[in-house]
Amino acid sequence: MSDIFISHAVADKRLAKLLVDFLKEAIGVPASAIFCSSVKGHRIPLGEDFNTYIKQQIQRPKLVILLMTPAYMESSFCLMELGAAWAQSSMNIAIVVPPIDYDTVTKTLGLKQAWKITDKSGLIDLRNVVRETMPDLEERLDHTWDDKRTQWGVDLKKILSKLQQATKVDADKHEKALADLRERDEEVERLENALARAQERYSELEKGQRQGRSEGIKQENVRLASGAERIRRLNRSGRRCQTKDVECRPQAHYCGSFRSRRQHRLVQRSAGV
Repeated sequence: MSDIFISHAVADKRLAKLLVDFLKEAIGVPASAIFCSSVKGHRIPLGEDFNTYIKQQIQRPKLVILLMTPAYMESSFCLMELGAAWAQSSMNIAIVVPPIDYDTVTKTLGLKQAWKITDKSGLIDLRNVVRETMPDLEERLDHTWDDKRTQWGVDLKKILSKLQQATKVDADKHEKALADLRERDEEVERLENALARAQERYSELEKGQRQGRSEGIKQENVRLASGAERIRRLNRSGRRCQTKDVECRPQAHYCGSFRSRRQHRLVQRSAGV
């Protein structure tokens, strides 16, 4: 029986290999002490029955490492391994891989401390637990540890980017997603109604503006007509404008009775002067 049992989903074999290599090369765990069914050199021996051998290996190993990924949580066989580790009261380390969160650990293993795999400082905790569990480790230099720890971060990022995602949704998350969707639909409806009211108000204002311009033109026409009539009367009587000492004749100077020369000329044309 191996000292370390790595429970993982077949879909996550690249991640499992990264962990196995780190245990051996950075921490100094002997290769013979690790069982990982997806990694060469740590698999089930040729000719052995799969289920029987797994059952034997998980019987009280010194340490069980659980790679809790989306694929792991959807695998019935992986969940059986997890249950066996819990029932045997084995020393176990739950490694949560996003989007799996700590709530998943609580639901499956109780109030168990877990390590989020993207937290690089967790590698130190992993080394400490392994050293306490297995005192007879192969010696590794501090420089080797630093190099392997740095390489871990680089390799992990690549592997996580291609990790198989969940194909099922938890019932609670599904209900929450539906509730969020309903809330967003209500918000969209509210905004659409507000937009419709704003457009209606804009149309009313635009209509009122057009009516206002039309009314202004009418008033200007009335004023011009009134001015034209005044000039006709002046021309007929030969009187001068009240504001200037010049007559409103075609060749006369601007008399100042109107706001502009252009307005004066318009009125003169209207009056036939």
